[in-house]
Amino acid sequence: MKNALKSLDARLEAKIPEIWKFIKWCIVGGFANAVDIGSYYIMLALMSEAFQRAPIGGPLWWQNFLSAIGLDAGLGIFIAFLVSITLGYIVAYILNRKVAFKANNGIALSSVIYAVNVLVVIVVGSWFGTWFTMWLVNRGASAALIALLPKPLQVVIPMTWSYPLNRLIVFTRKKERSDDNTDTADNSPSVADAGEDTLAG
Repeated sequence: MKNALKSLDARLEAKIPEIWKFIKWCIVGGFANAVDIGSYYIMLALMSEAFQRAPIGGPLWWQNFLSAIGLDAGLGIFIAFLVSITLGYIVAYILNRKVAFKANNGIALSSVIYAVNVLVVIVVGSWFGTWFTMWLVNRGASAALIALLPKPLQVVIPMTWSYPLNRLIVFTRKKERSDDNTDTADNSPSVADAGEDTLAG
């Protein structure tokens, strides 16, 4: 089964490399979202209602910031959100690096860029979800529409910049040194060829 998947991956990588990378990135994202959502609800199930809704506290600017992006529901909910989304993005980083893009670039710089983008996605996505939900409420949208529409948009909108960033900057492949040596060897005359040329001269 493993060999069959590797063979399929190699064939698709050869035929439709960019499309296949995007498809794998989407699959990895779906799996990471499952980890995120699953761990979030597991943690909430283990928390008491009082802890979930306990005040977060902190300076006023912090509370205003959390309120603006819709993350002020309670301390337990906030902790569950942070832990679950961190787990989801760690899974996504590992699988994107190893499976989707097969990157071999420096892990330190790529991790920093990835982490910054994650923070931007969290802030922008959370703010947009809160703003769009209130926009629907103020226009008298149905409860079903309010419940269903904001979350998919929160996921799709960051994809417009996250995929190009991941593909072109975060997860890249450096040319293997062995490939360079092979190319040099193929393009250089052998010792025997050099000897033959000397004798012929």
